[in-house]
Amino acid sequence: MVKKLSWNTKTKRTRRVKPVTDLSNKNVGSSQPILNQGEFNEHMSDYFIHSMSPLRGIDNPYFKKMFDFLQIHRSGLSVMSRRSLGRHIQDSHQRMLTDIKKQLQHETKEVCTTADIWSAKKRSFLGVTCHWIDSNLQRKSLTLACRRFSGTHSFNRIALLLENIHTEFNLDCQKVLATVTDNGSNFVKAFKEYGLKENEIFEDEMENESDGDDDQSAVSSTSTSPRSVLHEAGPSNISTSTEGEDIPQLPAHLRCSAHKLSLVCTTYANKVLKGNNTSLSKMHDQVMRKCSTLWNAANRPKTAEIIQNILGHTLSRPGVTRWNSVYDSLRQIESIRTKSAQLHLALGITNYLRERDFQYIEEYLKCSQPIAEALDILQGDKDIFYGILLPTLLSLRRKLIKLTNGNLIYCQALAIKYLTSVEERFSDFFGLYTPTAITAAIAALSYPRFKDKWFTAIDHQHNRRLKTLFKQKIANEVHDQDDGQEGSTSTKPSEDAYFDFETDSSEGEGIGSSIRSTRPDILLANFLSDEDKNISMLRRHAEVMNIFKKFNTRMPSSGPVERLFSYATMINLPKSHRLSDEMFEMRVVLKANLK
Repeated sequence: MVKKLSWNTKTKRTRRVKPVTDLSNKNVGSSQPILNQGEFNEHMSDYFIHSMSPLRGIDNPYFKKMFDFLQIHRSGLSVMSRRSLGRHIQDSHQRMLTDIKKQLQHETKEVCTTADIWSAKKRSFLGVTCHWIDSNLQRKSLTLACRRFSGTHSFNRIALLLENIHTEFNLDCQKVLATVTDNGSNFVKAFKEYGLKENEIFEDEMENESDGDDDQSAVSSTSTSPRSVLHEAGPSNISTSTEGEDIPQLPAHLRCSAHKLSLVCTTYANKVLKGNNTSLSKMHDQVMRKCSTLWNAANRPKTAEIIQNILGHTLSRPGVTRWNSVYDSLRQIESIRTKSAQLHLALGITNYLRERDFQYIEEYLKCSQPIAEALDILQGDKDIFYGILLPTLLSLRRKLIKLTNGNLIYCQALAIKYLTSVEERFSDFFGLYTPTAITAAIAALSYPRFKDKWFTAIDHQHNRRLKTLFKQKIANEVHDQDDGQEGSTSTKPSEDAYFDFETDSSEGEGIGSSIRSTRPDILLANFLSDEDKNISMLRRHAEVMNIFKKFNTRMPSSGPVERLFSYATMINLPKSHRLSDEMFEMRVVLKANLK
């Protein structure tokens, strides 16, 4: 017999998947489906909202085939049509608006909004987000609108549309502490003409500065709420218009601090980096041209493959509107210093980056790093409070002063320009006398993460005055305690390293140096001596907790509304450009608020 040879090979066996025949919940002995048709439609709608896929995808035959394979019809389920999906999204949007209005009515007394205008594909939209601090001391944020803004973006039309959106959610100027926008001239003029104005100084507090520490009654009588401090609603504060026209009324205006810092690194820095034919401008232009050659190569298929093979990654080209992207792209160039010669040789680039070019990039990054880190902090999207603004600015100024006193070969003029520009753009904060600065100071003092730690970064003459103002707020809250639930927001160690104030101000003659016998003095001393930096520690200091919620509701930047437009960009793709304005807004708002 001829014996068959065996090669000892293993035959790969394909496991046959048994199709799902029933979606019923057999584990609990019930014949009822796990999902009813309404829940199934809800999940289907959430998928299209979250993925931002075109709604017509629900009619794709292979999309339907997937559910046919699951045999959902055995459970009485069916895939809805494109038209039904659109109606379901409309219903979801309406329910969401109702829920938002209930939250704003019952969960908070004061909110902050952010607003900005986004334009793309011949259409413009006004985005508005809303922010507050809930009873658990957590930052809450919701998107209110991404409304079509047709026509000219004039200041009066901006004011009318923004007021309409606020009114739609029952947000009047007493509830909205402030609206944060960028520094666009149309927004600035809209709030200048129709916004509630700020008082120039805390007159009552300043009059009692000399004797406020010695008498509790004097403290109590001069206390002022954040609303009365920042706003004085009245005819004198609202510009008049032609007879018969509705006069818009807007809340107080806060300019985005992140946008101000970006202007420091672009508009102001370009005055020394471009033009004037200086050694710095020549060096900067030379380096940027060489870097642009690499960035252009990274956008071409053949050279991009060479870059990928040598570096193991591609090179990011800086964006047009974001200075942070320039900083990040140059930092990436600086990181390939050891492979630069090999890379330029492989790409056939003769005008390559030399050692002195990398020295310049290193110095540029060193000078710009404090601002880049400050931008990242102020544009944070989680547990960001207004009390972080003033300590960030003071730390930034201190770091820039150290840079100007350092040994810089190329960028000495740039470091000086950064410092003078920051002091100019934020002079109202550094002076510590304007209502804006005092609000930021009280917000920082009531923030457990900082308290009076930043007092060492300001002139000693301000310490006693700010101490009195903060104590007045405590005195105002003595009889209004709120025993809520425990919060859980914690500090961020990676960010805390940015705030270098050398010594604790309470060790000297700062705010915690002396303990008085009055109730506000005792409460203040107890709060400052508590070493816990967690937000939840405010539950042990009810008066300070109320102050924290009132003064930290504001946002330091308009970053949330700018992040909203990232969703709008993804939805406004060529395949979706035929969406109606109403459906576009529904999808953007639902996506932004989808948990």
